[in-house]
Amino acid sequence: MSARKSWHLSRRTVLQGAGATLALPWLEGMSPAAKAAGQSGGPPMRMAIYSIGAGTVHESWKPGYTGTLKELPSILQSMESHKQDMLLLTGLSHSQNGSHGVRTKSHLTGSLNNVENKALKETAPGMWSVDQVAARAVGANTYLPSLEMGSLPANNSRSYRDSIEVPREPSPQRLYDRMFRQRDPRVANFNRSSAAEGDVALESSSLQQSALDLVQEQAKSLQRQLGAHDQRQLDQYMTSVRSIEKQIAYLEREAAQRAKERPADDIDYMEPHIPEMIANGTFDYDQLRKEDKFREADIYGQYMDLLGDLMILAFQTDSTRVVTLMHEGINEWSGIVTVGFERHWHTLQHTGSSGGGNRGEKADPIAREGQRQVHEWFTRGLSRLVTKMKNIDEGGTSLLDNTLLLYTSYMSNGGHGNHDFPTLLVGNAQGTLKTGRHVAYPMDTPHSNLFVEMLHRMGVEVDEFGESKKSPNARYDGRLPDLV
Repeated sequence: MSARKSWHLSRRTVLQGAGATLALPWLEGMSPAAKAAGQSGGPPMRMAIYSIGAGTVHESWKPGYTGTLKELPSILQSMESHKQDMLLLTGLSHSQNGSHGVRTKSHLTGSLNNVENKALKETAPGMWSVDQVAARAVGANTYLPSLEMGSLPANNSRSYRDSIEVPREPSPQRLYDRMFRQRDPRVANFNRSSAAEGDVALESSSLQQSALDLVQEQAKSLQRQLGAHDQRQLDQYMTSVRSIEKQIAYLEREAAQRAKERPADDIDYMEPHIPEMIANGTFDYDQLRKEDKFREADIYGQYMDLLGDLMILAFQTDSTRVVTLMHEGINEWSGIVTVGFERHWHTLQHTGSSGGGNRGEKADPIAREGQRQVHEWFTRGLSRLVTKMKNIDEGGTSLLDNTLLLYTSYMSNGGHGNHDFPTLLVGNAQGTLKTGRHVAYPMDTPHSNLFVEMLHRMGVEVDEFGESKKSPNARYDGRLPDLV
């Protein structure tokens, strides 16, 4: 790194820029793909990643057969009514092993970098998670490029933008405020909306001269005088300013659309159902956290369901098309784990997963059963979310039909495993997935191959992602066959 000090740019200003980026997460760089969802006037494609901790218990997750899904293993049995909407993929792995920190950072980035090493992090920028790449491509179509939600331990986020962690928001109320503080929630009625209407031209002059455009030459001059690390920090700040401009433009465009005259019987927007616990303010996240109520599984289950409702609301109102929902679980699983005496989650993970790889032949069988019960509980929450998504009509298709939903974990098992991640796709992604099947790939096929496929379905034409072509186990030219 250059020894030249970045006296041209105050540290405080950079931090304020980073704060704006985090509050209004948007990055300029990749032009939205020409075939990005939502251009035709029909329901747009959405991407949802539902990530939990501790992997799974493989013998209770992975069917002993391939092809058409028949009897489901115990962890997945609550998904029985959604069996025809599921595509279960097994054998997908990541070549890098490591601690919780390494696993969470490589989880959605497919990165081979040991990003816990600060020196390497500064010399190897460019680590993006798959959700943020999708948001960069389609985020210009929505009020928020992406939403990251969930309650996780510190420094345990799953989303990264240019090697910088994108923090998740744990509070349901703050998530709701982020979506609707400056705008009313509305849901497109795809049975009545007209694709021919198109967008109203933006007539406001407030953005005719972008603040960034006015200082672009100065910014370029400054960039040449900064070291590599400070150049990246300045980029983050400039991106923050651009984010605010884009959101102002969006709000003005939306206001112009609403002001457009049209017959009273041709209104193509409906009022959405606001989650009851948000509408009446009965779920106070901060107070519940203060009272340590999240030790109780039923409270945490309500919290999971509420975040799922907000994800649905975000998709329905087109507030965003990219959501990452992250859950680690609770520390003590009293009332859920019914075997043995151990209820501490981290202890159950390690004693129930150590010594025998994914099959757990040498692991403590009682702890392993406790793990299985917790993962079965998580899947019941997923099933409730999927049921709601299937019941939302979008002009002859469901919200689930128009969503690419990945249910997975940042490790394969509770022992930090990196072989055979739990990978479940739910929904047919607008007909681009053939569901109702279990597809078993050769063990250690790069998990990053799946991210290439997901991005393509979001209209992002990438040739590789993460370690899709760099893994020592690279295959299929970085893609995944047999998804359709």
